[in-house]
Amino acid sequence: MVRYFGHHYLKQFIRGKPVRLGSNNGTICCSQTGYCYQTQVYEGKSKKLGDDESISGLGTLFVLQMVSILQTPNAHKVYFDNFFTGFSLMKHLQDIDVRATGTVRFKRMNKFPIATDKEIRKKERGAYDYRFDSRNEILAVTWNDNSCVRLLSNHETIEPISEVKRWSRTEKKDIQVPQPKLISEYNKYMGGVDKMDWNVQKYIIRIRGKNGVFLCLLMPST
Repeated sequence: MVRYFGHHYLKQFIRGKPVRLGSNNGTICCSQTGYCYQTQVYEGKSKKLGDDESISGLGTLFVLQMVSILQTPNAHKVYFDNFFTGFSLMKHLQDIDVRATGTVRFKRMNKFPIATDKEIRKKERGAYDYRFDSRNEILAVTWNDNSCVRLLSNHETIEPISEVKRWSRTEKKDIQVPQPKLISEYNKYMGGVDKMDWNVQKYIIRIRGKNGVFLCLLMPST
C-alpha cells in the first residue's frame, strides 16, 4: 500500500493493513534484498488473460503478469500467499517452467484427498498430511502448527524433515516440532516485499503544506 489521502478513483481502504488508505500495488521482489523487479497498481478486476479462458481470476492474472518479466523462468523460484495460490495457477506455472510455492485455501486445492483442518487439528502438533498429483507434478501439504497450514508447490518436496522450536503450553517449555521441507523453504524466502516496504519507509519525508501533509518517497540514487 502506498499511503495517499487525496481524491483518486484508485484509492482503497483495506482494514487490518499497516497502511490502510492509499494505492494498492502488487510487486515482485528479491527475497534477499527486497529489490523490486516489477510493480503494478491495482485498477480493478480483470476477467481473463488474452484468449485463454481457462486462465482467470485476479490473483492468477497478477502472478502471470509479474513472472512474464523473467528472461530465464527456470532459474527462479516464486513464493506467494493464499490470495494468489490455486491449483490451476500452479499447473500453468508448471507448463511455462516457473517453480512456485504458495499457501492455499482449502477450496482451491482441486479436491485433493487430503486431511481437512478439523482432522489435522486432532493430531499432535507438527503432524502433516500430503498428496502428490503425479500427472501434473503438484504437491499438496497440510501441516498442524498454531493453526492449520496448507501449501501447494510444483517443485518442492516433503523431505528432509526439519525441526522448529515452538512453545508448549502443556509442558511450559520450548519443544521441537517436525516441519516438512517445503514449509521451511516458504518461510525462508517469503518476505521480499516486506523487505522492500522496510527499505522504502527509510526514505519517507513528511512535508507540511497549507492544505495538509504531503508524503514524499525519496529513493536512493544507483
